[in-house]
Amino acid sequence: MNEKLVALLGAHADRYPHKLEAGFPHVIDRIVALWGSAQLRRFMDALMLADRPGRQGFPPDVATEVFRLANVLDEFEQKPEVSARTAWDVALDNEFTRPKDR
Repeated sequence: MNEKLVALLGAHADRYPHKLEAGFPHVIDRIVALWGSAQLRRFMDALMLADRPGRQGFPPDVATEVFRLANVLDEFEQKPEVSARTAWDVALDNEFTRPKDR
């Protein structure tokens, strides 16, 4: 198992893509290298689309793992701790962090 990917997955380590790693280790390396960047989303989207001629796509079990990884990425991008804040929280933050003109 790729130790870096396990660490990046954190609480979602149960979704580790063992079959993807076994058949396509270069894809795992690329995911780890792109983690945290805007390019990762484009890379994951490209993995799930067969838009180049002559490509068969991943076997179904590997494709399922890619889809699960994309879902984990979605969960990380949503940042529930931010979306759970109310408008009042934001207003109070702005009140105390806004530069004083006076």
